[in-house]
Amino acid sequence: SHSDKWSTSQKFKMHVVQQASHLLKMPANRQVRDGNGIGPAPSESLLLELSLDEDPEIRAAAAFHLGVYASNSLSAPRVGERLEEMLEDDEPRVRGAVCAALVKIDREVPVNKLTDTLASTDRYEAWQARRLLESIPADQWREGMLATEDKRVFIQAATALMIADPTRESSLAIVERISEMMREYVNDRDFTDMLRVLQLAALRGGLQPEDLQELNSQLAEEFPAGEPRMNRELVRLLAYVQDSSIQDRLIDFMTS
Repeated sequence: SHSDKWSTSQKFKMHVVQQASHLLKMPANRQVRDGNGIGPAPSESLLLELSLDEDPEIRAAAAFHLGVYASNSLSAPRVGERLEEMLEDDEPRVRGAVCAALVKIDREVPVNKLTDTLASTDRYEAWQARRLLESIPADQWREGMLATEDKRVFIQAATALMIADPTRESSLAIVERISEMMREYVNDRDFTDMLRVLQLAALRGGLQPEDLQELNSQLAEEFPAGEPRMNRELVRLLAYVQDSSIQDRLIDFMTS
């Protein structure tokens, strides 16, 4: 009856709210392991309905369960389509859950749909968006993502590239792009993260100190900076490239 359907839907909504609150506080690996909950799996139609709910916790949990449902189904085209639509959700927690679900079902999405999520200030959302980017063949997005003017998108894309396709060619492209970006103003947060990306590129791409020679003077000019974490990353890189031009400044900095 209609009342029975309503009751089932409402009971599941209550279950989803409880699960969502629990899941969103758990690491992603435990979400995958424990997120199925107890009892019969919800139907595709119910999950699609709940993905439109006004409560973001319900939408986030619905996205997670849609990923579980589709990964266990032979065919669920509407689920993939709905998850792609949900990338435009207003809530970071929902978009993050959607990215995780898309990774789970191995769905390739147009990379232009990921730029906002990659640039998100919400760390969970940006991390899940980066994981989704890693799952897409690098030759589909490497050139465009490294050329972006959005520094947050670049940082996430370059990190994804060093995880998914850590070639020497890709590493050198990252070094060159960061050198270009450093010729203009970069805020402290972005610059610190770019220094970390440089370290990742050097290690994953097997770069030698001479591969970073053109960047040496740019890095040396930045030391000492007014931000402790930035100085730490600068010193790591300058030590790696064996730059001696900052020796006196380093001694003064350490003894000041």
